[in-house]
Amino acid sequence: MNSRVRFWLNAAAVAALLFPPCARAKDVLELQSHAAEDGWFHYRLRTLEDPFFNGIHIAGIGPWFTNYITSIVPEGWTNGFYNGTWNGIAYDGWAPQPRLNEISFSVQSGQHHFREGMVTLIIGLTSFDPMFSGGGYINLKALVPCRPEDASGGEQEMVTRAELVPDVVVDELIVTNGLVYGITFSWNGESTVQMEGSHDFVAWIPIARIHGYAPQTTWRTNVALNGFGSFFRLSLLSARHLPGLASQAGKGTRAGPTIPLQQQRIAGSKLLVMFISEPGKSYVIEQSEFGGEIFSRARVDASEAVTEVPLEIVHDRPSVKIHVRELTEK
Repeated sequence: MNSRVRFWLNAAAVAALLFPPCARAKDVLELQSHAAEDGWFHYRLRTLEDPFFNGIHIAGIGPWFTNYITSIVPEGWTNGFYNGTWNGIAYDGWAPQPRLNEISFSVQSGQHHFREGMVTLIIGLTSFDPMFSGGGYINLKALVPCRPEDASGGEQEMVTRAELVPDVVVDELIVTNGLVYGITFSWNGESTVQMEGSHDFVAWIPIARIHGYAPQTTWRTNVALNGFGSFFRLSLLSARHLPGLASQAGKGTRAGPTIPLQQQRIAGSKLLVMFISEPGKSYVIEQSEFGGEIFSRARVDASEAVTEVPLEIVHDRPSVKIHVRELTEK
């Protein structure tokens, strides 16, 4: 199974309150924006290496754009309009997109000044962890056109990156009389992590798999762990509680099956999501950050075999995942 190594700690260093360097989280997307002459704005989006994701599908790219004149789009993409207003570009090809992808396009505005704004990416992710698989969108900062009085000035180029799987933060090793008996760590939601030890920082020995809870989890054992080595680290295995482990704190939640989204597209300030439904049945649409807690739920009563629902795009969250589930009454 793929996993991401997060932090390593040396027991002696912890006792001295010194924390060695740690592995950094991986960025999965990179967006470059450039404000050029005559109101032209150039954008380049790249998907990056990240072992958590084996598939990334970009369905649409929507900059906050004003006074649209014209655009140059890559092959397989088309301009999107809503009520006569340019909404960005949408993928209209059926071929699977490569895992490491690069999409470049240019747009001209009647406004020749620029400021820091936002680009919304409509995205579908495939991961070995169901918590990170599915559809939704990601917001990335970028340069966009504006009126002269709103211009921010500064550099004409901006590069921003998105990280969807944040670091597990090791807060401390639990040390008694120089012996390690456990670990305290933090993460932004439920998790399953694996604690590992090493004598030489080359060969790592699995010690235990641990269920984590937001915001912080402490795991202890009555057997000293020093026999596994002098160095310790955590690997994030899943953003949910994998079965077969004893719970280390409070009660967890279990997610039911998710209905796949058939289509996502930008319509003004909203995201239109489409899914296969059964007339007369009810569904719940949940919104969360990728790998995070659900922050919104809405009930939808289906009257057709295909249901399309408008959702307000939330710009103050870095990412939003859309879950659609059938609603069953108990």
